[in-house]
Amino acid sequence: MRCWLSAVGAAPRAVADLLVAVGEACTNAIEHAYGPGGGAVTVHVEIQPPDVLATIRDTGQWRVPRSANRENRGRGTVFMRNCSDDLRIDHDPAGTNVVIRRRLAE
Repeated sequence: MRCWLSAVGAAPRAVADLLVAVGEACTNAIEHAYGPGGGAVTVHVEIQPPDVLATIRDTGQWRVPRSANRENRGRGTVFMRNCSDDLRIDHDPAGTNVVIRRRLAE
């Protein structure tokens, strides 16, 4: 994703922000959507000038974190919001859809 974003002209800060935001969305899907049996997470990134639009989708159901250290958790959505110009998270019975919008240029 880093190479593609650079190739389409994203500013270095936009590249860094999108890597954090998309990485966090994927991590949340892996940790919260599926049990030990696993599942699929899809990532679609496209240019919608002047922005990049990243969509992260899972087909699981929300699960409580498996970590015993829960008091130090729950910052992922904050990171995603701080690294994007717009963030939408939709949960439904078919899974979760995260849409991250970030300007290409500063």
